[in-house]
Amino acid sequence: MFQSLWLLALAGTFGAAQATPMPPLSTSQLAHTGVRVAAVQMEGTWMWQGNDDAPKATTDQVIEFIDRAGKDQADLVVFPELLLGKFKVPNETTLRIGEAAARNHLYVIAGCFEILDEAGNYGNSALIFDRSGAVVGRYFKSHAALGEPPYLWPGRADDPEQLMTPGSDFPVFDFDFGRVGIFTCYDGYFPEPARILALKGAEILVWMNARQGGIEDYIVKTVLHQNYVHMVCTNKSFGSGTMIAEWPNKIDKILTEPKVDYILAELPLAHLREARKHAREFFQRRPEIFSEIIQEQPVWNEYANLPENPGLTQGWTEVRPVKVDKPVAPDPAMAEGQDLSWLAVEMRAKWMEGWITLRLPETLQSDIGCHFIDHKISTLQQMSPLDPWPQWKLNEKTGEWRYECTTKEGLYFSAAARPYRDTVFLEFTARNETGHRLDFVDANPCFAMDGAADFHQAWKLDPIHALINGQWTSLALTTPTPAEKGREPWIAMLAKDAKNRFEGPKDSPTWWLLDQAADCNLLGSVSVDGKHLVAYVWDQSPRVMMSNTGHPCLHTGPSEGLMLEQGTSYTRRGRVYFMDNNPDALLLRYRADKANWERWPVRPEEK
Repeated sequence: MFQSLWLLALAGTFGAAQATPMPPLSTSQLAHTGVRVAAVQMEGTWMWQGNDDAPKATTDQVIEFIDRAGKDQADLVVFPELLLGKFKVPNETTLRIGEAAARNHLYVIAGCFEILDEAGNYGNSALIFDRSGAVVGRYFKSHAALGEPPYLWPGRADDPEQLMTPGSDFPVFDFDFGRVGIFTCYDGYFPEPARILALKGAEILVWMNARQGGIEDYIVKTVLHQNYVHMVCTNKSFGSGTMIAEWPNKIDKILTEPKVDYILAELPLAHLREARKHAREFFQRRPEIFSEIIQEQPVWNEYANLPENPGLTQGWTEVRPVKVDKPVAPDPAMAEGQDLSWLAVEMRAKWMEGWITLRLPETLQSDIGCHFIDHKISTLQQMSPLDPWPQWKLNEKTGEWRYECTTKEGLYFSAAARPYRDTVFLEFTARNETGHRLDFVDANPCFAMDGAADFHQAWKLDPIHALINGQWTSLALTTPTPAEKGREPWIAMLAKDAKNRFEGPKDSPTWWLLDQAADCNLLGSVSVDGKHLVAYVWDQSPRVMMSNTGHPCLHTGPSEGLMLEQGTSYTRRGRVYFMDNNPDALLLRYRADKANWERWPVRPEEK
């Protein structure tokens, strides 16, 4: 059964695609002069390994929205792309959704990764349930969204969409009220899918998404205008822009905030059909001169002589390495805390005055000793100098700065920082080449803000924030207070999601441990004028986070003292956000990034 499903997927048809012009609409379809549609914005689940069903909580929420649409007498309710996870069809999830569709006598469209055969081949599927609850059709996403910013190309070898079976056709489906076509997320960035569906008879286009940011209303209005269609667009709730839009250029309803929500609207069909019947853009098409559009056109060849300009990739943020012309060697005469040479990058947003410095790392230790430290501490001596001194190298295509080195003891480590819009992407890798197991390898970066006038607020806890009990909370509201401790606020705190627990002292001569534990290792600071914030996080929480507010600086990762067998490595990814002072927007972005890290963990063999 599933082998035949896979072959049908490759052909892009489940009995709905038409190689010849669609027949006239039926009398019963024409009797529907309008259609009531609902669109849902929710997160659902991400399960790429293959499961029999979606989590019960996801299915329950879908059914609640179907029942709500039924009470609103909707004819169709549309959910986002990749809502239900990855599984074979039918299963308990699809049966329950089908029962809800039948109970409410409406159509349902919902996204999943559908497993197509016993070999595990799968497609990004939009499942269509009819009013009886049967799965009567699918659309398989045609264009895979791949890679990482800024170019999103080429794709990563392990990207789920790189590995999926893409669709190869744009079917149009007959519903009892009219004709519907579907395209998914990145498909909408190409003009051809919407045009093909409209030419094949689709009156309503469904654009399903699962991405951060908002669905672009200018794309929607262009599709409406050029193709004489209505549209229903959905997105996951870590994004926004779920909307219902009416030809020729009206956005009837739209969700502008990234949150779980639902909208409903009536789309008129009679006047759309009259317009489509007489549209000169259909009568006056000249397909005989459109042949180039179906041919490969290597536009990029036109720019073979164009010099690479990393400034174009840096967008709203800038990154530059801290230069080390001649490494400073430690000397017994040096004062405690005196700077040695740093492995660091400086970064800023275009609106900032000065630079934030990320020392990446400040210290690097394992159970055999200290492999790197960038300042003089008599009790922490570096085992051997880094020779040759690692050099930051620029990837001119992406704007990323990266260095790598191996210590004389055989510990390889590397770090990278890449700017993209208002974010800086971070990465740190350690690999054990010492010849024996390392019980722990612990890197401690320092996010130093004292070089940026916007964030240099020395000895103040008010601007420093963490996520505590679901709230973005100033550390000035935590205990014990500096007054209670009788000294300056150099403090440490735990993260609830840390895998390794901190078992050290609650108090020390320099810092103390807060009573409160943070939900995660996201730390940030509000600017002096209160208009902006900067936030800093890694994909894993350390055993303890710190803030020396005298500088001020933030310590929040990336490692947690992981054990490394000989020849193995770990890679950690981080983010720096430069934003308007909008904690809700920050937390939505962080949660989306965290979900991405969990969905696509970095495997050691990738580095």
